Order: sequence, then structure tokens, then C-alpha cells
Amino acid sequence: MVLIHLHTNEIFDLNETSARLWELLAGGGDVAAIETQLRQEFDVDPDQLHREVTATLSTLAQNDLITGYDAA
Repeated sequence: MVLIHLHTNEIFDLNETSARLWELLAGGGDVAAIETQLRQEFDVDPDQLHREVTATLSTLAQNDLITGYDAA
């Protein structure tokens, strides 16, 4: 999946897991529910998944692709 920021034309190439995260975000899921769903769909260590979800959400927020996310 590719995201294109319409104001900057910056391109973000999402891997399979990040693309699924994007889909779940678009469906209105909260972070905890999204992590639970991703753990069910992918064979990944829960701590690693949490770090990667947090990093992806931070990147998306820093680039104004999502709003309302605070990593704090």
C-alpha cells in the first residue's frame, strides 16, 4: 500500500502489517483494539508489535497523515 500526502506529494510505502494498521485505523479502531487484532493476524511478539505500532503511528502523526494521536 502506498499513501500519498496530498499537500506535500510525499509518498509513504507501507508494508503488509502497516497497511493493515492503516485499514484498522480507517475503521475507527482504537490502538489497543488494533494491536489485539494485529496479534491475531500476524505471528509477532506482542512487545515488538507494540513498539512497531507506536513507531508507525508516530510517523503518521508527525507527517500529518493522522490526527489525534499522542505517543506520550
